[in-house]
Amino acid sequence: MNIMNRIFLLASLILSFSTFAQDRPEPPTGGMGGQPPSFSDFDQNGDGYISLDETRGPMQDDFNEIDANSDRLLTETEIDLFMKNRRPPQPPRDSN
Repeated sequence: MNIMNRIFLLASLILSFSTFAQDRPEPPTGGMGGQPPSFSDFDQNGDGYISLDETRGPMQDDFNEIDANSDRLLTETEIDLFMKNRRPPQPPRDSN
């Protein structure tokens, strides 16, 4: 493979990766210092609810469980209740 073909291949790969990255939505950043995202970070249209389209990651995976009244919209109260009732992961027990 000659140098021109290698340059063309490399340029094509870089262009395809940058195009792919632009198509992906940015995740909510949350507050300062690595804080988890707030309700308003997810509520992209500002209607006071979070729809399935506005979620991603673990919240999207647990959407139906969080949606206590099955109206396909999450309220801040439903999310708070879900988090309150969810047991935090337990640290591994020391076997000594």
